[in-house]
Amino acid sequence: MAINKIIPFSPKYNSQIDERMDAVDQTARLAIKWVAPGLICKQADTGERYQYIGTPPSNLAADWVKIPNLFINVTDPTGTDGVIGDFWINYTSGIGYEKTAVSTWTERIDMNGSAFYTGATVPDDGDGFDGDLYFQTNGDVFQKNTGVWGSAVFNIIGATGAAGADGIDGDRYKTASTTSVVIGTGTKNFVVETDLAYIPTHSVIIVQTSDPLTNNMEGTVISYNPTTGDLSVDVTAFNGAGTYTDWTINLSGASGVDGAMGPTGPTGAVGKAGIPDETVASFSETKRTTIESSGYTVVNPWIGSILNDTRTSSQISNGPSPIRGVMSGHWISFDGTLWKDFGTWKGARGATGPTGQTGAQGTAGAQGIQGIQGPAGGSGTQGAQGPTGPVGPQGATGPTGASGGASMAFKMLPMAPNVNYYVDNYVTPLSYKILHIDARASWTSASNFYLYLPESGVPFTKIIIDFRRYSYNGTPLGHKLTINGNGRTIMVPGYDYDASDNMVSTVFVHNDSTISFVLLSASAWAVDSQVPQYATEWHSLTGGSITLTAVDTEYELARIDMKSVITDPLLINFSAESVNTSGTSNAHLYKVQRSTNGSSWNDISYSFMQHNVPNNQSQIVAINTIKPGTSTSVRYVRVICKKSVNVAGNSVQNIALVVTPARNIS
Repeated sequence: MAINKIIPFSPKYNSQIDERMDAVDQTARLAIKWVAPGLICKQADTGERYQYIGTPPSNLAADWVKIPNLFINVTDPTGTDGVIGDFWINYTSGIGYEKTAVSTWTERIDMNGSAFYTGATVPDDGDGFDGDLYFQTNGDVFQKNTGVWGSAVFNIIGATGAAGADGIDGDRYKTASTTSVVIGTGTKNFVVETDLAYIPTHSVIIVQTSDPLTNNMEGTVISYNPTTGDLSVDVTAFNGAGTYTDWTINLSGASGVDGAMGPTGPTGAVGKAGIPDETVASFSETKRTTIESSGYTVVNPWIGSILNDTRTSSQISNGPSPIRGVMSGHWISFDGTLWKDFGTWKGARGATGPTGQTGAQGTAGAQGIQGIQGPAGGSGTQGAQGPTGPVGPQGATGPTGASGGASMAFKMLPMAPNVNYYVDNYVTPLSYKILHIDARASWTSASNFYLYLPESGVPFTKIIIDFRRYSYNGTPLGHKLTINGNGRTIMVPGYDYDASDNMVSTVFVHNDSTISFVLLSASAWAVDSQVPQYATEWHSLTGGSITLTAVDTEYELARIDMKSVITDPLLINFSAESVNTSGTSNAHLYKVQRSTNGSSWNDISYSFMQHNVPNNQSQIVAINTIKPGTSTSVRYVRVICKKSVNVAGNSVQNIALVVTPARNIS
């Protein structure tokens, strides 16, 4: 048998072989940051050596095993040296010792004139000479004596360390429930196992244990009680229907990374223009199913504008996902397979404009020529009265007075991108004092829109342009409207029906025109010029928030004091941001009022204007109204608001109110 011979070593220091580092005590050893398999550490308080066998960066007591110390010195050990299990080699005498008791060292080997060998098996008697040493890889040490190796003198490998303590239990999520629950959206309550690891906002999937592919729901955890096992989930998507009592619940897997983009497909056929096929006065469940069975296709889809959604709440919640909500005031479509919702189009009806001024009365015609007086009769008896003379010719008719001009023109203008829209082509006659354009840019991708106002000779004195933007399938759009103003002053209310679409749509005004006022909100339009404050208009701008605490309670949002009593007609513009974080859809009701003393109020808008705010949304409400000129005096104008449902989490913010007397726009 061949064995490897070790070149004799010559230690010079009293220290253990392969010492890497020292530690004061166990606490210091278990605080080492840079542990690695095989690391050897001497613990100073006990004199023991330990070897690291764990997996970094773990550093627990179970990650170490005790190993013997090997000391090299020029003298024999004393009873106080080392600990039980250590080895000592007297370099001078060549004698090796093992400490077998607290104060006892036992001679184990004589290394004088010895050679050292190693191997995986027991040594062969044909190898080596008397006095030689053999170290087997299992830790046994042999010394040849009288021509034979015999049995191992001792073993230098320490005993196996004690098993480490069990690790702490991992988080548990998978569970079952026998609670009777109806499949659908909204809050669902289950009783499950206790001591699970669920916390609010965890995404979960809930399946019927006996038919998981057909009946299942997904949502987020609202609350979980680890003591009672009560679990509440907000379900946002589901498949199937019915009430069941066998449920399996677990965490929903995280979404994978996006795959590589596939090759571009061929260009599809050109679809028809996005003009509604019909305006639906009553969108019922029967109407929906009729549309779905009418043979519409992707190339020839059905498009409609919905005035009233008359489906029941059950029909809405169990209907197709894209129209699983009240569609009143929305544009929607069906392409033979899928429904789509393009957002709202229906704004609040504007107030009726004031009656135009009566034209001046024409001048009276000239009086006819008086006839020639006859000669006086004699002084005799009075004769019979003569016949009446002929009537003189009628004077010429005076010119007709000029007609009083209409007060305001309103035009809703659906706009397509990259098309020049000239107001002259949509508003006739061009004899209004105030022009109000409602520019609808309902388009499915960010686009440029262009509007041209009439030449400055046309008698518009106040121009209001509403430019509305939307989102498409939840994606914010970045539209831009460019106005060729022909030297006019323009008022631009800032509308925003998508609160997440911050500062991505822009209004530009060119050709020597200016913007006189912008009703700003937190996510209002960007403009390319400063907004002046004119003395001919009164402004109230509030950047803070007003909380709607109690139901059916009127809260004053904005008030303007015009400092003097006037009877002129008033143009009133109001904008605010309605916020609802209550968890329940609510309605905010707005009203405009007037007063002469700031304490007694009368309505200008004769009923509350309702603005529905869905759950967890922030929407812009805008009111443009007129107070006609009457004998009634006005000094104060204010806007009040109340909510219809008694839930917390409703407020109004970014409030703007503008009042312009008619004498400043005539």
